[in-house]
This record gives sequence, structure tokens and C-alpha cells, in this order.
Amino acid sequence: MARAKRASDERYNARRRAKRLLQRLEREDTSAMSRNERAARASYIQSIRDQIAETYQERKGTRQTIAASADKAQQASKRLDRQTRPVREQPTARKRANLLFERQMNLARNQQPSTLGRYGAAEVSVFYAATRLAWRGRDPKKRNEYIMQALGVDSLQDAFAQVLAQNRRAVRRLSRELNASMLVSDTETDETFQAGSELDSERIGSPTWEPFVNIIRF
Repeated sequence: MARAKRASDERYNARRRAKRLLQRLEREDTSAMSRNERAARASYIQSIRDQIAETYQERKGTRQTIAASADKAQQASKRLDRQTRPVREQPTARKRANLLFERQMNLARNQQPSTLGRYGAAEVSVFYAATRLAWRGRDPKKRNEYIMQALGVDSLQDAFAQVLAQNRRAVRRLSRELNASMLVSDTETDETFQAGSELDSERIGSPTWEPFVNIIRF
């Protein structure tokens, strides 16, 4: 008779799946990727390594401290699985690269540290404002897919760069407003790893920057 599955088994399996994903990412050829895509990839790899370390429990101490450590490690393993599952489910390197870049966009939009830099929050909001004709009124979780399809590209980073190249004035204007007001959406988080939001991105912060947005006509 097979023994019952233990919490330690779940932690082990979460680590094993995460390590396999890291091995896959580290084997992939990144020579054709942009600097932003490589940075997003490196940031994700480091975050997963850090989370893997958190899934190990202390083996020494009192019964109470060991139990508390086991519970903490168990919660860490669940977070680890949530963070790796979306990437593990992507069938190609290109789709994985898009998802990792999207992760940085979500962090930036929440004014969290990201690889997009100091203007990241403004760039992401302007990006969605400028591409509203492609995604408005459609499934928000597929928003980035709609944008790439409309632009005829398969790289989210390429779409991002293409749109922002035509919207530098809007980025500068919104960046000043965000710095002054600190008004930014909190509807997306790193853990949810969401692709879109029901909120119209062009309405974040003061609307006075909207006239500077160059709406992309598809």
C-alpha cells in the first residue's frame, strides 16, 4: 500500500518542477532576444532561485520552531508553483519570453522594481492607451495577444518598443504626473501574473496627458 503523500513531497515536487524550468530557460538561445527580454529573463530566474531557497525548512531547533519553519516552507512552495506554472505551460521559447516581459510590465505598472527602469509605469500605461483600438471591449486576459496580432509581430517587447517610439511625449508627460501624484493602478500584482485589467489604462492618473497619446491605427 502506497504511503500517504506528505507536505515534504509537495515541497520537493515544487522545487523539482522549478529547477527543471530553470534548466530549460538557461539552455535556450537568447542571442536573438533584445536587451530588455534578456533582463526580464534574468530577473525571473533569480526570483525563482530565491523562492526555491525559501522552500527548505529548518531541521534543528524546538518542536515549535521546526513546525513554524515547515509551515513557512510549505507556503513558499505553493507560491513557487504559482510563479512557475504559467511559464512552464508555455509551449515555445518565444511565448515564454513574452510572458516574462509581461511580468516586468505588470511590476512596472504597479510602480514596483522592474527591469523597465524609472519610466516603466508611464511607459506601460501609455502603451495600453495608445493601443486601445486593438483591445478595448475584448477579453482583458488576451490584451497583449490582440496588440501583437494587430501590429503583426510575435514579440511583446517589439510591440512595446514600436508603440513607445511614437509616444515619447506622452510618456514624459505621464511620468511627471505619476511622480507628482503617485496615482497608479493596483489591479495587477506579480503573483497574479495577469495579462490585462478591466480598467482603461489611459485613465490612470490625471487625464491631462491623454492629448499627447498617439493612438495607433491598425
